[in-house]
Amino acid sequence: MNTFEFNRAVRDAADLTTTERAVLWCMATYLPNICPSMKSLAKGAGVHRDTLGRAMKSLEKKGWFQKVPTPGRANKYNLTPPHSTPPTPLNDAPPCTMQGGAYDPPHPPAQCTPEETRKRQEQETNNQTDCKTARDASTDSHAGLVELDSDLLVEERAVVVPPPIPDTPSTWMAKWADVWGKVCGHAPLPPLAQIEALHCDELRFAAALARVAALKNAGTLRSARKAFFGTLRKLAEQEDHEISAWTPAGVLQELEGEKVKTSTVPYHRPAAPVTPELTEEQREANRAVMRQWVMTPSGDLLHTDSPEYKRYQAALERRGVTA
Repeated sequence: MNTFEFNRAVRDAADLTTTERAVLWCMATYLPNICPSMKSLAKGAGVHRDTLGRAMKSLEKKGWFQKVPTPGRANKYNLTPPHSTPPTPLNDAPPCTMQGGAYDPPHPPAQCTPEETRKRQEQETNNQTDCKTARDASTDSHAGLVELDSDLLVEERAVVVPPPIPDTPSTWMAKWADVWGKVCGHAPLPPLAQIEALHCDELRFAAALARVAALKNAGTLRSARKAFFGTLRKLAEQEDHEISAWTPAGVLQELEGEKVKTSTVPYHRPAAPVTPELTEEQREANRAVMRQWVMTPSGDLLHTDSPEYKRYQAALERRGVTA
C-alpha cells in the first residue's frame, strides 16, 4: 500500500477521531520506514504527549498498525489499515480532475435559472474585456522597455531556479570529515545510517563535536565516540533555539583553546582563581589552628581537646612511646 491509498483509507474510516486521523497522517509521512520518537510524533500531529499515548493505544487496538519494539532505539510501526480497499481500475474509474494532487470526484451539474445564467455570462464577458485591456496596456508599456532600437528586440527568457538541496546527512557530513579527524583522531566518522537513525541534523552534529573538542582541550576526554553520542542524545531533547550554532573553524578554535563566539551564546572561558597573599598574622593563626590537630599513624586526624586524642595519648604512655 502506498501513501495515497493509506491516506484515502484514513479519510474514509468512520470510527476515527480527529486526533487519531492527525496521528495516522503524521505517521504516513515517515513511510516506508516508520520509526519516529514519541516527541516527533506529538510535534508533527500537534498534540500533547499524553494525548498521543491514548491515541496510539486506541489505534493499535483498532488494528491500524503493529508496533515492533527495537531495543535501544525508537519503536518501529507497520501500518495495517483495517478499512483499506483495492484501488479502482483505470478503465472502470469515473472521470475525475486532479487539483493540487487531491482526488476530486465528478459533481452533478448545478441547476441555474435563466436569469442567473444571463448575469453570470455578462460578468464573465466584462471580466474577459478588462483582462484583455490590461494585458494590451502592459504589452505596449513593456515593449518600450525591451526595445533597443527599431530593428532589434531583446528576447526575454524564463529564469529557471534549481530546487533547494535537501538538508540530509549525506549533503553536509562531507565538510565535517576533516574536523572530525582532528578532534576524534583515529575514530572513524559515524555512518550515515546511524546518524539518520538518531534524527541528527547539522546543528546538533556540530554542537556535539564542539563539546568533544572542549573535553579534549581540557584533558578530560576518555572516549571520543562515547562522548559524541552521549552529547548527541542530550541535544536531541532540546529545541533548535536552545543550541549554539558552530562552524568547522569554530570547532577547531575550541580544540585549540581559543575564544569562540557562536551565533547564540558568546563563549567566555572562566578566569583562573587568584589566591590572595596572606599576612604574617594570618599565617601564624593558621599554624596555631594546625597545631591543635594530630594525625595518628593509622591516618586518623584527632583534635587535641577531643576524648579520642586523650585515649590515644594514654595508649602511647602505656606503651612507653612519646608523641
